Amino acid sequence: NFKHLLLPHVPWKYLPTGQIYNTSAKDPIPGISRQSYPDANQVDQLQLRHLLQVGYADLKIRKLIARLKKVGIYDRSLVVVLADHGVHFEQGVFDRRRAKPATLESIAPVPLFVKLPNQKRGEVNRAIVETTDVMPTIAEVLGVDPPEPTDGRSVFSDAVRERDVVKMLPRDFSDWMRVDGDEFAARKQALVDAKVARFGVGADGPDRIYAVGPNAELVGRSVAELAGAGESDMSVELVDPGAYDDVDPEGPIVPTWVTAKVDGADGDRRDVAIAVNGRIAAVSNTFRLAHRENDILAAMIPPSSLRAGANDVQVYEVTPS
Repeated sequence: NFKHLLLPHVPWKYLPTGQIYNTSAKDPIPGISRQSYPDANQVDQLQLRHLLQVGYADLKIRKLIARLKKVGIYDRSLVVVLADHGVHFEQGVFDRRRAKPATLESIAPVPLFVKLPNQKRGEVNRAIVETTDVMPTIAEVLGVDPPEPTDGRSVFSDAVRERDVVKMLPRDFSDWMRVDGDEFAARKQALVDAKVARFGVGADGPDRIYAVGPNAELVGRSVAELAGAGESDMSVELVDPGAYDDVDPEGPIVPTWVTAKVDGADGDRRDVAIAVNGRIAAVSNTFRLAHRENDILAAMIPPSSLRAGANDVQVYEVTPS
């Protein structure tokens, strides 16, 4: 059985529960998922949305495993989970999937899980594995000979264990990009460490991942306990304010992506806090898309910040004092 699941590929619209926050493949503000790369915080927001959709991919795999166990074939099954390429998030970089020598640690590593028939315990194999190794691995486990010679080798072979160079072709197949295996592992670990520092880990609780952006220490605080400094010279218009009039937190659609048009920022980066029912649910800043001259803002809020029925969403400017 082969299943091609287009997750966590764009369009990013899924929460880890499988609920969606955007009912359309189109963005509420055109280009907001494709052209917000000039602003560092919005790059983080894009990565946040990607990670949430990764969580939904995890859920689908979990349901698959549960189904295999329910029908009694999990133990004797060979299960392989694989992705085709990674994704690169960097301020100023528009193409998030193009492999270059400087972005290999983001694009080249992909998930590869192999559960052997009757395997009871998991382990980590740190050999340098290539996607062309997957089919020879399946053939070896099943005891069949591939009909044609293959470029790859079984992931359990000596040939794979002896590799010490990571290589990848660019999309135009022009020439191999190569990097020493130890250097690649160090670069990849640095990327993971930075991501964990920014978004936390599961042990931090389900809402930690949303606490990104300027003045993140405000997330979770009551607006009433913060000092007000008067009216801002900006005005904010939510793209879909009606989405918060009658929310069902358990329903298929949860409006956790707050997007708005901003007037009065005049191209300056202004820090903001988004409060839901009197408590700050997210922080962000105003920004402009590439090739556009209007100020906007966008941020993900945790589903836990929303209650059943009507919700009050307010946007505040945050000043240094």
